[in-house]
Amino acid sequence: MTNLTDEIIESYSAQVVRHSPGIPLFQSLREFVQELHAWIEGLGKIHPNLQTWLINALVHQGKYIPLDKDFGNLLELVAVATFDPKQTFNYQNLSPDGHFLPESLSRYGFRVSLHNEWPKTGLGITARSEVRIDASAGSATFYLPNTHYVDLHASSVMRSVFETTINCWQARRGVVGSVQFRQAAFEDPNHRNPWPEKASRSIWAGWMTYVRLANLASYIPEDIDFEHLPNNGVLMFASRERPSSEDKPAIDRARRIQNVLDGLCITQHDYLLDGWPAIRSEDEVRYAHQITGAPPDVAYRVALADFSGWDSERKVLLYARLFLDQEVFQLNYKPTHAVPLENKATVAEARRQLRSLELVNAADTPIEWHIGREELVEPMRTLLHTHAAIPEERLRVVYTPYAP
Repeated sequence: MTNLTDEIIESYSAQVVRHSPGIPLFQSLREFVQELHAWIEGLGKIHPNLQTWLINALVHQGKYIPLDKDFGNLLELVAVATFDPKQTFNYQNLSPDGHFLPESLSRYGFRVSLHNEWPKTGLGITARSEVRIDASAGSATFYLPNTHYVDLHASSVMRSVFETTINCWQARRGVVGSVQFRQAAFEDPNHRNPWPEKASRSIWAGWMTYVRLANLASYIPEDIDFEHLPNNGVLMFASRERPSSEDKPAIDRARRIQNVLDGLCITQHDYLLDGWPAIRSEDEVRYAHQITGAPPDVAYRVALADFSGWDSERKVLLYARLFLDQEVFQLNYKPTHAVPLENKATVAEARRQLRSLELVNAADTPIEWHIGREELVEPMRTLLHTHAAIPEERLRVVYTPYAP
């Protein structure tokens, strides 16, 4: 372990997010531990300081137990660290005496934290799997302190950590950065809300920014420093070396990356990168087939947006949805609402589709949204045409009953 002497380095973290929309998939304890095992093993190949870990196995007692070199006690320690005896009604497949088995399931997923040497150094990792009503999700975070392990701050090491984390957790998006860097880039001098006029974002650009989205690389401008990664991944850099919060060129490049992603209309809602939760449900697939006649699970991709099909006779793009994850109240909007207009899921999707047509010089191609639930049609028209000011000639909302 190398102690910091003359240089003050900001604490950095690498965080990735994955999201699997559709029917929630309950991950067993064994499956979660297998992914965690692969991640820890991958980190250990990057640097010797990432080969020794402690698990906070007895959370309420603050007891940290070393992880065996061969990972032989990993499953046992994770089971102890994540099991809550007061919440047994949230678990399935428990042992007869009411404890975790490898095949056990958790209604809310699993979460575990590990630390290197001693937790006070600040070097640690956290992995989480989540089961939501409409999706399966998860995240993984690597924490790098500012007072120890100076050699881990090297750009080559942090990039390897980031890519390993992306690959092990099949991430859709992720960022490497520090709190100070983000504050310098996106918050006002008083450190209030980041970019208040831009509301929330599914991702904020950092030192390194990762997005996995088909065709994205084709629409990244030449002035953005980026590389292709497998599976439609794009890794963008504000700097090739570790930047500080006083590195104005790197801050300007991070802002430029954010402006580009925002301009492509892919950051205004998590669904734009993660996928709509209910779109893979059996009813949604059948409804899309009813409207377009296209084979199930086949999308008509234009730039960065997926449509349900194409009406070649009328030259109209079709988007068929039951919107099973939406209710009327979610489509209501007033300027005083806490959720800004652009962060409404349906508005964000409509603008992404319109922007994608502009990217391929087809802005005059009309879009037709077929909605199979009558109660949503008028609220959707009001939201898109009146509040979001999307012209009806560009995007028309049509009620077409679902015929299962």
